[in-house]
Amino acid sequence: MSPMIPLFRPSFPEVVRQAITQDIDSILRDGALMLGAHNTALEAALAETAATTCAATVNSCTTALTLALDFFGARGNEVLVPSASFITSVSSVLFAGGSPVLVDANPETLSFSLEDLRRKITPRTRGMLWVHLTGVISAEADDILEFAREHGLFVVEDCAHALGASYGGRKAGSLGDAGCFSFYPTKIVTSGTGGAVVTSNPGLDAHVRKMRLFGKRPGDGQVDALGNDWFLDEIRACVARHHLSCMPQQSARRDAIAHAFRKGLAGVPGIGFPRVPEQSRPSYYQFPVFLSSRELQQRVARRLNDEFGIQSKKIYTPTHEEVCFRHLDDGSLVNAADMLHRSLCLPVHATMSDEDVARVVSALRTTVDGNQSQ
Repeated sequence: MSPMIPLFRPSFPEVVRQAITQDIDSILRDGALMLGAHNTALEAALAETAATTCAATVNSCTTALTLALDFFGARGNEVLVPSASFITSVSSVLFAGGSPVLVDANPETLSFSLEDLRRKITPRTRGMLWVHLTGVISAEADDILEFAREHGLFVVEDCAHALGASYGGRKAGSLGDAGCFSFYPTKIVTSGTGGAVVTSNPGLDAHVRKMRLFGKRPGDGQVDALGNDWFLDEIRACVARHHLSCMPQQSARRDAIAHAFRKGLAGVPGIGFPRVPEQSRPSYYQFPVFLSSRELQQRVARRLNDEFGIQSKKIYTPTHEEVCFRHLDDGSLVNAADMLHRSLCLPVHATMSDEDVARVVSALRTTVDGNQSQ
């Protein structure tokens, strides 16, 4: 069997590895391990990438989400959250003292169902956590934002998958009141772990900067809020800064792989794709296809791994099916569950060769065709 094609693999070109190594040596030699020049440069680059005026790094995307939700008043209020997401979309609302209200999905857009949003809003609803799942900004983005404006809701974008994505020329992280990014090992830009809040709200930026340092007030250093050591250390900031510098080239490669997948799998019975409008540019953090049934998804995923050496997975388990969040299931989240259980994420990363891509296409066509009648 040919070598396994992994689902995710971070790519650090040699010139980037050399620069990181040299800069980490300098950091260790100087002893400046927190909030130094690399962090400042990373924040400036993130703000430019997201087209916002501010960016503040923190130790994880979960922390970023929690601090943004805290600033906008989630505590004691309801926040609309997609069930078609990762668990941190729910946990960050809870950490911020809010009550998550799970909303069903529109399977075509991978985002909120507008109909379910309208059903779930109550007088206690303060805002929404809008997730750009797999790096696709919803084809109904304008309607979602209009819904939020109509009801006076804050919008925090979970951009963990969407660094570099855009919709109608607007960058992920700049569409709502704040955007939160992740530098987890699987992400488009990684430092091993870490996160950031981007915003054009200087009050939120100041809040994040204070809370990431124990809640210390700028100037006199007095603690007037209950923060923590949530800053991103200088070594990780250095890694993320250099990795971000090669994102344009790596994103172009992801685009090419996604185009090849769409072309090679077009018209195959039993395989569907999410709707990506012309004005949307996904980041292709993941490339999901949707099979015609859960059973087919399971059989195909198993054969891809066992027979063809190709890793794949569902996007996520629906949050309302996770043990600790099952009490949030009100019985209305059927589209989210169906969509996620039929999803199959294919490998997509900058280290994939054209031969790898062709191998994935061929294997998927073979397995789907061979399993349709079973």
